[in-house]
Amino acid sequence: MISNQNISVVIPSIGTRDLTPTIKSLNSSSIKIDEIIVSVPYDIDIELFQNFSNIIVHYSKLKGQVAQRIEGFKVAKNDIVVQLDDDIILEKNC
Repeated sequence: MISNQNISVVIPSIGTRDLTPTIKSLNSSSIKIDEIIVSVPYDIDIELFQNFSNIIVHYSKLKGQVAQRIEGFKVAKNDIVVQLDDDIILEKNC
């Protein structure tokens, strides 16, 4: 059962979108998310993520959604890795 497993979520972003709604929806969902890896191609203001204990900001060497996802997968620590766009809002019981 997935709820008994640790889950990583990889979100590629160019850093211009407010990810707060997406992250809040993940952390409020019925499935516990162990880590959320935000993969960005350059430095962004990580203060945006201070209120979330499970955020890892990964600075990608490459720019592009696919490349950033791949790099995020490489740093994910869990066996279950979910990819999510930076504009997705999940329902509580998704």
